[in-house]
Amino acid sequence: MQKSGSTEETCPIGLSLDVLGQKWTLLIVRESMRGRERFSEFHAALGCPKNLLAARLRLLCDCGVLRTEEHHVPGERTRHRYVLTDAGRELAPTLVALYDWGKRHQATAEMTLVDPPLCWCGAERHVIVRCQNGHLDDNESMSLLASQSVSSIG
Repeated sequence: MQKSGSTEETCPIGLSLDVLGQKWTLLIVRESMRGRERFSEFHAALGCPKNLLAARLRLLCDCGVLRTEEHHVPGERTRHRYVLTDAGRELAPTLVALYDWGKRHQATAEMTLVDPPLCWCGAERHVIVRCQNGHLDDNESMSLLASQSVSSIG
């Protein structure tokens, strides 16, 4: 479990990274959001080692991001399919934010990017951050410091 600073407070970002911070994990969630459900589909889409994929799928199930359901294909043995839980679907804005950041700060003109996340209307999705009072928060004023006084926000 990740701790913040020198205090004994637990940081939710660290808790999230305990589940999602390993290589391939968020890409598995992305592929699940794109409709992949079977082990073979995840493997074909990602190309990661099978033992690593199995471990990450197990972790995501153990932590409540995915759940398994039996999948019957006529003429084949029963297999499992991996389905997003409500907690897994709540990661959509996180993936959209990571897509936007990667596109802006890491992608080059020579790269062919995967399709952007789309809204039901067909437009690209983007994340907007608001405080619990509904105020729009931009990157200039954003702070993760809980002790920041309101008067210092200008």
